[in-house]
Amino acid sequence: MGSRPTQTPTSSEKEDQWCCIAKPNPRLVIRSVCLAVHAHVIQSHTPKRLSLRGAGSALLFSERTLGLVNTSEFWSQAVAECDIGTTAPRMLAKHLEDFISASYTGLSLDPEVALLALILIERLVVSLGQAVINIHTVRPIVTTALVLAGKSYYDEAVFLTDFSERVPGCSHWLLSLGQCEANFLMAIKFSVTV
Repeated sequence: MGSRPTQTPTSSEKEDQWCCIAKPNPRLVIRSVCLAVHAHVIQSHTPKRLSLRGAGSALLFSERTLGLVNTSEFWSQAVAECDIGTTAPRMLAKHLEDFISASYTGLSLDPEVALLALILIERLVVSLGQAVINIHTVRPIVTTALVLAGKSYYDEAVFLTDFSERVPGCSHWLLSLGQCEANFLMAIKFSVTV
């Protein structure tokens, strides 16, 4: 068999590759964050994980405790019917991606903020345990992580009211968002830099 000729990228193709690396595609960043968070939620809803470490800590971020307003039929039903140990609702990934996308675009965030938020979520899971992130806590945790990531990333004032006005369903729990922020920071021992 003969060898296939290899093509050397032109300088313009190399430049295009660099631009793709230098400027991440926001849609792909959102999807990546969504899939990672979704995996945590699915794990915490696996029946064999009923005694997961972190289940008690989940109350710190629970939508029921915070009074989060469910902005869609999916979230209303999912939060009302799902308990830890039951199967996570179908279509969770799509609705989670919609929530993260609406938060990301509503706040005009940079891709780095979304990635930093994911790192903070991972630190929270390591600190408090897998069960901390479930269907009842996923939106408050993601929102709080975006708040902390935004405050850490941007070299300007970031206010909770900005988030409460632009994150779906968040306007009714502004005071609780501040408490979530404090709980999150204590759990990760104020480690917000990468």
